Amino acid sequence: MHHQHLAVAGHGVAPIPPAIQIQEHFATDTNAQAFDGWHMDYTQLSPGQYRCASREVRLSGLQIFSECGNATTHQCGTSWPNSYVFGMGQSMRDEGIFNGRKYRGNITVFRGESSLDAVTPPMTLLVMAIDRDKLNQYLWEAEGIESSDWLRKNWLLVENLDLSARAAQKVRTLFEACSNNPTVLGFAQSRAAIEQAALEAVTPVVLEHIDPPPPSFAEQSRIQLMRRAREFVLEHVDEPLQIMDVCRALRVSRRALQYAFQDTLQMNPVAYLKLLRLNGARRDLLAAAGTDTTQVQDVIARWGFWHFSRFSAEYKQMFQELPSETLHGRKPARSVQ
Repeated sequence: MHHQHLAVAGHGVAPIPPAIQIQEHFATDTNAQAFDGWHMDYTQLSPGQYRCASREVRLSGLQIFSECGNATTHQCGTSWPNSYVFGMGQSMRDEGIFNGRKYRGNITVFRGESSLDAVTPPMTLLVMAIDRDKLNQYLWEAEGIESSDWLRKNWLLVENLDLSARAAQKVRTLFEACSNNPTVLGFAQSRAAIEQAALEAVTPVVLEHIDPPPPSFAEQSRIQLMRRAREFVLEHVDEPLQIMDVCRALRVSRRALQYAFQDTLQMNPVAYLKLLRLNGARRDLLAAAGTDTTQVQDVIARWGFWHFSRFSAEYKQMFQELPSETLHGRKPARSVQ
């Protein structure tokens, strides 16, 4: 991991020095924890050895980062409070899903403290989070628009692909300029110009969606059902849950659960819950790597797998290594200079 901190202290929402951070990730757990202020959980959905390179530019009240990964992941969690977050997928191999809506080239937007739920295919993901007060003040001063209640439904998907592409290009240009020349972050004048450019880049998106239509009831209810099912499984990880246990606990039919997962994640609940448990077992094995007190059998039993050879085969198919190799041969994170 490489951090480059500059001498000028930040202030406001994120009181940290301006910084450039470059990392390379070999596991979803380190990737999910990579960015300041975010509380995320990543679940790997496609098989293969996980690889993701990330870069982050951080100023007070402004954060831009990129992820370039090789696996499809389910990402859920929140960003830092009182922020607007703009997500821009580039070079996407497949469609993504954002809070139950399919997207490809669309900008996604949400309030930082609201729950994000996304299926992210292999791509370069560019994300900009900005302090809400900064953006609201700018819109009032530059456009004469009162926007304090903008995005009151918490999130939206920008349907206008041309608008999405133009805004993404401006953010990408700004991000590349900062990450390629980090010395600009050391000067108050250039930091002010960077902030101004970031605000200008996303203003057209806000102006087109000052009063966006709320998500449909069906979209909201299916997302909520999927999240409740996921939370229930994680809360009862020590129990040998079957899919009907989830249905009974949530008081829904198996068909309703099937529709919820198919619409929001494009897979059936049985397959997703198995992947959730595989990812959980992998996190525990990675956390215990290099210790002499943990046995593979103990970890996989905790996650409800009772057939060791079948688990090993499924684990290797998913992560391209045996569980014993994860436990005894974890690859350390490497810096990208």
